[in-house]
Amino acid sequence: MKRTFIPLLFLFVIGLLSLYFGYPEQFSFTPRSTHQWRQADGASIALNYYQDGMNFFEPKIHHVLSGGGHTVGEFPGIYYLTAIFYKIFGVHEGIFRLINFVIFIWGLWCLQKLSFAFTTDRFYSFAISLFLFASPVITFYAFNFIPNTPALGLVFAASWFFYKYYKDQQIKQLWISMLLFLFAGLLKPTILVVYFAVLGAYFLELLFKIDFGKEKALVSHRWKALPAFLLVLLGVVLWMVWAQQYNESHHTGYFLAKVKPIWSIEEWQRNAVYNQVIYFWSWAYFHRLLFFATGILGLVLFCFPKKLPRFIYFLNVLILLGVIAIVVLWYPQFEHHDYYFTELIVYPVMVWLSAVLLGQRLLPKLVNHWGCKVLVAAFLVYNLHHAKLQMNIRYNPEGDFLTHFNPSFYKTTELQAFLKDIGLEYPARVISIPDQSPNNTLYHLNLMGWTELFMPTPLPAHKIKELSNSGARYLIIGDKAYLEREDLQDLLRKPVGVFDGSIFVFDLR
Repeated sequence: MKRTFIPLLFLFVIGLLSLYFGYPEQFSFTPRSTHQWRQADGASIALNYYQDGMNFFEPKIHHVLSGGGHTVGEFPGIYYLTAIFYKIFGVHEGIFRLINFVIFIWGLWCLQKLSFAFTTDRFYSFAISLFLFASPVITFYAFNFIPNTPALGLVFAASWFFYKYYKDQQIKQLWISMLLFLFAGLLKPTILVVYFAVLGAYFLELLFKIDFGKEKALVSHRWKALPAFLLVLLGVVLWMVWAQQYNESHHTGYFLAKVKPIWSIEEWQRNAVYNQVIYFWSWAYFHRLLFFATGILGLVLFCFPKKLPRFIYFLNVLILLGVIAIVVLWYPQFEHHDYYFTELIVYPVMVWLSAVLLGQRLLPKLVNHWGCKVLVAAFLVYNLHHAKLQMNIRYNPEGDFLTHFNPSFYKTTELQAFLKDIGLEYPARVISIPDQSPNNTLYHLNLMGWTELFMPTPLPAHKIKELSNSGARYLIIGDKAYLEREDLQDLLRKPVGVFDGSIFVFDLR
């Protein structure tokens, strides 16, 4: 009975929080709010798979870029899986959201099991996993279209299977762990800080006989385990090489993210990033009280190296160095990309787990006292409420995250039916303005074509004529202000229709 009770309790809590965070309502939402641009990219690849032959090695987006829209970044496994479910159940963004969420929640469950294995305390194992879920960044992107949160979930699942390998000494568990690390790294290479920490411990144990295990070797199979560890590196590198060749063969570098270290930008730019993170994005990472508490706990941990298991202490050091390296090497990205914090969040989780272990050794009566647990539970509820408030801000129709986009585009069923009535269906090519992203409007229209991406803004008439000669049949305008532009008047002589009083379609032929 007990074996089934804990998973059911966990699912019950996750279900309650899902209702509290508004996931049932968001189930039908198309990409929107924070980083709608990046959300729409992923949703676009999945939809194009579904509509364009299901060729796994031909990923594409709605923006035609340098030709047919062929481009790729992270391994498109989740996008392809989504397209398969589209084939079965029909196209619905909720399917995509649910796939990402299930993968993440599985990882959260594995984190809970891992925490319990170390602490042997069910309350703290639940608290550690739920404090992670209380991060507004995680709360928002867990039920979304961006691959960072499922990648994080896979990392925790991989960590759990590595622990099982250590306990049971069955090499198949090691292979499962490394396969999960591989899938996580294919989605987001920078998420592999935990893998590299484990890899470092493995080599130190293998080459220098450093003992990390309490009763036995951390990796008992020694050289036989090396192929499993190398699988992760080889798989990620091979994918990155293939993705680069694929993009180069289609003359596009849209998804090719390069390292941009902190020293590559000017001092005023570094200050701008710092101010944006501290005064704006930090509230989206955690409540500041949790930030301060985690920072203090992290400092305390380093003062008691002999009170923690050697491997746990080693992980704290290596993971901290790893997240510092990510910040340094991709520093400018943190100005506008709150979801980059996902790769860093493994360190706070490591601190929380280590803090419980340290407390159980130094102050067992205090840490195990019901009063202490009540305070932790109250602090957890406070942070979950903070995440809810941040969700309300992100999905507020009148808030900063949504007012930049014409809400009529969100009425995709009616909008696409309107376009079909006037003879516009995928894969017809159009020009959609104003839009400086590749897929924000084109995805909602479900039409191939061009936006103002990589173009002068606002898009000048002569450029629209060039794109018309390249195959654009219609001009779609989502801002009435563009109708008043003098340079566009010759192109607006053939109106075809108006949707919802705010999306205007003109024939360019």
